Amino acid sequence: PAYDKALQTVTVADGTGIASRGQEIAAALVGGGFTKAAHFLAAAVPKTVVYYGAGYADVAPDVANLLGIPASQVEPSNGIVGVQVYIGSDFDSGTKYGVASVPADVVKQTAGDVKCQAVNPALVAR
Repeated sequence: PAYDKALQTVTVADGTGIASRGQEIAAALVGGGFTKAAHFLAAAVPKTVVYYGAGYADVAPDVANLLGIPASQVEPSNGIVGVQVYIGSDFDSGTKYGVASVPADVVKQTAGDVKCQAVNPALVAR
């Protein structure tokens, strides 16, 4: 892009109602190079939208792409300075929109696994 990500103002309006959700998304933005990302609590909304102010039409799609938010949910707004990611209840986990995330400490097994999961012998009913 023709701009420096580190100089772009990006805010996360947390409308999910989930504690520290906005902080998680802001951290993902910082990890993606948008080092001036900040977050705040906002009124609950059902749908996530990326809003952008004048002069940020080139930055907003990159922010949306980083988070996996579809281009159809990127809109201009006169009341925004920079870019604002307003996250709603449809983005309640993970750092990619529409992708469920599984915590790293969860034991995963698929039907194709040959070995069965171990059972605690103390919990086997006799």
